[in-house]
Amino acid sequence: MFAYPLRNTSLVIGMLLLSVAGAPPAGAQGLSGADATALTNLLGAGVVGAPVAVSEIAAPAALLPLTPASWTFQVSAGPNQGATGTATLQPGTSVPWQFTAGSSTIYALASAADGSIVSPSEQDLGQGVLTQYVPSRPVLVPGLQPSAQQTVPSRSASPTSAIRARLPIPVR
Repeated sequence: MFAYPLRNTSLVIGMLLLSVAGAPPAGAQGLSGADATALTNLLGAGVVGAPVAVSEIAAPAALLPLTPASWTFQVSAGPNQGATGTATLQPGTSVPWQFTAGSSTIYALASAADGSIVSPSEQDLGQGVLTQYVPSRPVLVPGLQPSAQQTVPSRSASPTSAIRARLPIPVR
């Protein structure tokens, strides 16, 4: 009698292992279906791996070092799908650093006293508008926890308007 329940348990465990082993693997970042296929087609097999545990941001400058750099990218969706563009990070003339994304936007970047990377202004080249943020808009903040955010009042101003905004920033 003892062997009968053990045999059934072994059979159930064996079937479970076979079903898991025979299941198609999850795609990029644990995605399945069309999203995983699209990423694999766009980036190539093996480029995006399984998700990894993340911890708080200890040093924003380690994630976004403010040093001259240039990246080439391909637009993956929208009206410019398939087009390539360039993003650059370089010293600015009137701001510490400028991050240029394509030919439409220039973001001013700076390091704050607490080690945060902040954006004091943004220039929309297509619209000819310069927006300044008071205080500077946080980009990366030390102590940022995954999925945590805090709302702080901020105000942005352009030559034609002053706008009150509530920007999410991480909880420390």
